[in-house]
Amino acid sequence: MNEQDEKLWGPKPEPDPELLARQLNALLDWLRLSSWKPHEAACLIAGVLPPEHASSGIGPWLPGREVWPNRRDSWRKAVKSDIAQIKWFMKEAQIEHDEVPQAWLEFAARQEREPPWLPFAKAHQKCRKYLPSSLREEETIVANEPMKQSDVASLGGKAARDRHPTRIKFYPIVKRMLEVGTKRSKIVAILEEEHGDDAPSPGTIYNWAREINGQ
Repeated sequence: MNEQDEKLWGPKPEPDPELLARQLNALLDWLRLSSWKPHEAACLIAGVLPPEHASSGIGPWLPGREVWPNRRDSWRKAVKSDIAQIKWFMKEAQIEHDEVPQAWLEFAARQEREPPWLPFAKAHQKCRKYLPSSLREEETIVANEPMKQSDVASLGGKAARDRHPTRIKFYPIVKRMLEVGTKRSKIVAILEEEHGDDAPSPGTIYNWAREINGQ
């Protein structure tokens, strides 16, 4: 793992406008559907299109989930790991049936797993109108305001997230390594070397790092 990898998993440049337009048109087709199956929802929440002819696997990537050009195998592993984690949240919430797209997106928000393409969809006039109203604008938090039912549900989502076996096992390790100054790319390399396929995906580690550094 080197500095190139650090850049690889860091912020991405703005996508090509023509490519972005095609991606958002593909996303729009999915947002217009009356329902998504659980695997379809997991793929879309993770930031990729569902596969065309299978109940497993992944399709092309959407904005915010760009392929790592020099690490395609690692990218696929990271995406599949995220999809598996989202499915675990679904199982915890006992959601195993088709739902309308808006319900799936609200579910993702409660788990703090909003799709990486969401900012692009908000800025796209046609996609935007198919988003849940709660996701069309950034929330404004008012001090001392009584909790809404949606806020209570959000707490339940955080509890499910905190019970995930991968998080329970590896989150404290990542936190300790960050506290002693270990770079995120080095953490990824160490965990992959020591734990192989059981290690959390690079994307998960980077999300945890942002969460920890924001505390």
